[in-house]
Amino acid sequence: MTILDLKNDVYKFLLSHDEIEVDQFIKDNSIIQNDIDFYKECLKTVLDDFVVANVLRKVKSKSDFKYLLTQPINSYSQNVELSAAVAIFCSEALNGLAEALGDNSLACDSLAIKEKDIKVLAGVAKEYLRLLPENNEQI
Repeated sequence: MTILDLKNDVYKFLLSHDEIEVDQFIKDNSIIQNDIDFYKECLKTVLDDFVVANVLRKVKSKSDFKYLLTQPINSYSQNVELSAAVAIFCSEALNGLAEALGDNSLACDSLAIKEKDIKVLAGVAKEYLRLLPENNEQI
């Protein structure tokens, strides 16, 4: 487990929940750790990162704290800057895919990468991972 893994788990959890409590998160996600106290402290650190980013608010509850979303998680957006090399790499990949599939709607401009372009690339990567032999047992 890394902090990044834990952040991603919390984000996924928040897609379907408006609040999070440490013990309930552990129970709901069937977390089994040798050192559960260490895991709880890591989770609290991650939740505090979400508080600093103003995604969650920390509120005292009966025995501990609850973390409440400040707004629906899907309403957040992120700004990403791409170097010219990365933008060209993305556009070459998408334009090659568009050509191979005969679907010009997938083509993109390397000077104007859009959210839909990143979504297509992520979708291709996700599908590729799904098709890997070690993942076929889970499908």
